[in-house]
Amino acid sequence: MLRIYFCGGAGSNLGKQIKDLDIQSCFIDTSTSNLKTVDLSQVYLMEGIDGAGKHRATTYEGFKKSA
Repeated sequence: MLRIYFCGGAGSNLGKQIKDLDIQSCFIDTSTSNLKTVDLSQVYLMEGIDGAGKHRATTYEGFKKSA
């Protein structure tokens, strides 16, 4: 089975629409705002970051610290 990782709001919105393929969907995000209809066992949340909104530079700094 193919596993696809959908990242962020745009990726989450795309991943939620793919239902008919034989894939395992995983979602990576900084908040659950876009993931309310997704099984939380498929979700990886970045710790210490609660969404970026329009402040993506702040989230980028959080990702660098997590790496």
